[in-house]
Amino acid sequence: MRVERDDWQVDSDGIANKGSKRSRPAASFGLPRLLAYRCALAALAIVFTSLAGLAREPPPARDPAAYDPEQSLTDQERALRLNRIESRRSTPSEVRRLIGPPGHTARQILYNRALEQWLYDSPFFVRLEFEYRRGQEPQLLSVQQAASSHP
Repeated sequence: MRVERDDWQVDSDGIANKGSKRSRPAASFGLPRLLAYRCALAALAIVFTSLAGLAREPPPARDPAAYDPEQSLTDQERALRLNRIESRRSTPSEVRRLIGPPGHTARQILYNRALEQWLYDSPFFVRLEFEYRRGQEPQLLSVQQAASSHP
């Protein structure tokens, strides 16, 4: 619908134009405006989705402090440190930080790799096996509970 008053023209969507004799259909929105609306809507959807994802993430778990042999550990702290090592497939440096240096080590040299076994006595009583491959980071193969020296 088009209303003309003097030299002003008002389109059906309420836009007033002066002196333009061209008319456009009432249902036409124009491709650039429609594309701009869709892009803005897509950008808002991405922003809200990313914000919703941030809100749902659990707070990061507190890393245990470096192991100090002078301080005694509770059973819960020991279990936490061992679970952290096993779940992350920790590197040897992380293991040393979490549970200290091993009491005993054994190494087997093979073609293009080496296997290393670390034995821990009190308070952990655990055996760790690492694989060292040429040109790669060391990888934790297994974590096994070792028999304690007392019943």
